[in-house]
Amino acid sequence: MSGASASIRTWKALTLFRKSADAGFADAINDLGFLHFQGGLGITRDPKKAIEFFGKAADLRHPEAMFNYAALIDDGIVDGKQPDDAAEYLYRALRSGNEEVLGQLSDNPDMFKVSTRRSLQRKLAERSFYTGTIDGQFGPQTQRGLRQAYGLSE
Repeated sequence: MSGASASIRTWKALTLFRKSADAGFADAINDLGFLHFQGGLGITRDPKKAIEFFGKAADLRHPEAMFNYAALIDDGIVDGKQPDDAAEYLYRALRSGNEEVLGQLSDNPDMFKVSTRRSLQRKLAERSFYTGTIDGQFGPQTQRGLRQAYGLSE
């Protein structure tokens, strides 16, 4: 494949992503967030624009975007958002029934700061999925609460 052919295919792919995003398709909006966050397909890395795309897709309830946006909030790079906001997006992503979200929260809870994990425990407790101590530790009770919020019965 020649360089010109690859450039045309890349341009076409970006055009389709942008048209789909403009039409409100959360998958495309989230994918554009990734492209802007990491750089790729001729898009220069632009974390600020990535945050906008992730936020928009998260507000459209795209599970991966909600998880990604929560992680960016947790990292402190989303202006005006706090650990409670990150926890709300994590909770919504979990409730979406996305297996990847459950897996990440179960297997890698330390990827989020203790303040975000405490906020998520509070959200689980408010909705009767968790009755343990609000300590930010994802032990057996929190793990059970995560699974129940996801939709698995214990």
